[in-house]
Amino acid sequence: GRVAQTASGSSRNTVGPYRVWLKGCDYPGLAMSRALGDLSATPAGVIATPDLSKVSCASRCFVVLASDGVWEFLSNQDVVNTVAAHLVWDNTSGHAAAQTSSNPAVGARSSSAGAHTTAAVATQDADMCAVNAGVAAACRAVVDKSLDRWVQEYGGQYVDDITVVVGQIQPRLP
Repeated sequence: GRVAQTASGSSRNTVGPYRVWLKGCDYPGLAMSRALGDLSATPAGVIATPDLSKVSCASRCFVVLASDGVWEFLSNQDVVNTVAAHLVWDNTSGHAAAQTSSNPAVGARSSSAGAHTTAAVATQDADMCAVNAGVAAACRAVVDKSLDRWVQEYGGQYVDDITVVVGQIQPRLP
C-alpha cells in the first residue's frame, strides 16, 4: 500500500488530505489509519484497533464518532465548536439543564407521596428530553455543515457518507 495525496486533473497536482491506498490501486483512498468496516484497506495497514487514552471529565464533556465524510472538510475544532454550541448544559454546574415544560406535572408540588413522585419523574423526563434534543441538534448541525462543504467542493455531484454520533457525558453527582 501507500500513503499519498490525491492527484487532481491533467496537471496531477496533489490535493486534500493524505490517504491510504492499496498497492497499485486508486482504492480505497481512506483519509485515516483506523476504520471500522473498511476491511479491504487492511492489506494497506488500516486497522480497526483504536488508540485509547484516558481523560478526566469534570464537566461539559462529550465524545464524537463520525465517518470520514465529516472529517474530509471539517477539522476537529470545527466539529467540537459545532457540537458544543448545541448541547444543553446547566450554566453553573455543567450538568444537563432542567428545561421548562408544558407538562402540568413538571414542578408540581403535593403533599401526597404519589403526586410528588410523579412530578419528580416528569421533571427528570423533561431534563432528559432537553439533553436528547441538544444531542440530536448537535448531530444535525455537524451533518448539515459537512454536507454544505461537500456541495461547495463538488457542486452537488458527489457526497461521501456522513454519519455522526454524539455522546454527552454527565459527570457523577457527589
